[in-house]
Amino acid sequence: MREPLYRQALSQSWQFAWRHKTLWALGLFASVLGHTGLLELTSELRLSTERAVLVSGWRVLPDILASFFSGLKTLSYDGWIWFAWLGIILLGAGIFFVFTAVAAQGALVRASADFVRHKAVNLDRAWIAGVSHFWRLLILNLARRLVV
Repeated sequence: MREPLYRQALSQSWQFAWRHKTLWALGLFASVLGHTGLLELTSELRLSTERAVLVSGWRVLPDILASFFSGLKTLSYDGWIWFAWLGIILLGAGIFFVFTAVAAQGALVRASADFVRHKAVNLDRAWIAGVSHFWRLLILNLARRLVV
């Protein structure tokens, strides 16, 4: 079996994307963690200073945290409860978002493999495959982030 030409690969990927529009939502979630995805774009964001010198965002983090914690000192008891609830909600949303993005990557791999094998693409079967390979995919994503 020979490798397909670039033109053939683009044609097949376009056919796959056009025929299976239900997978577009998974593609949006998977693109967050993918190469040059939203997470990578925001983590590589740089801040410009007055001299037009690029400075890493981590250098200004202590100043941001200091002003944040000085504002927390003035919170009342009710404010602390609301702050704790906000933290729990944001943590839960972040965990849900990362889980959905990683499982969507696995689901897209399964769906594209079914498409290449000329099998019927089943969204449920693809999602189950993505969820079952969640930890392996998460470790791969973390390892790629550490290496890059």
